[in-house]
Amino acid sequence: VEEIKQLEEARNQAILRGDAIALERMTADDYTFITLKGELRTKADIVKGFASGAFKYQSRSISDLKIRVWDAVAIVTGRSTQEGTENGKDYSGSYRFTRVYVKRNGAWKTVALQATLIQK
Repeated sequence: VEEIKQLEEARNQAILRGDAIALERMTADDYTFITLKGELRTKADIVKGFASGAFKYQSRSISDLKIRVWDAVAIVTGRSTQEGTENGKDYSGSYRFTRVYVKRNGAWKTVALQATLIQK
């Protein structure tokens, strides 16, 4: 559980820094992400967005993490609050998320993320 929590914190910091190399390393090749706006993204989309600077965050915090681990699978639910843009669109707001990790070759990689905007 602690290892997954550390991965979540490291991923959050990589997003804030725009660190495409770290995000590439943490993410499985078959990763899928359904954004808070309902868009479907792949690992290549995420890495390209941060590498090019098209995805930029001024602030981002995660909280309310609940982590469950079964052998080589971990599911994290939590809350994130952020200020930033992706491809010129405002991606600021608070949302709840579910992230799935799978342990492959001794390393945890995120394979899926679903985010839902919290309506005000």
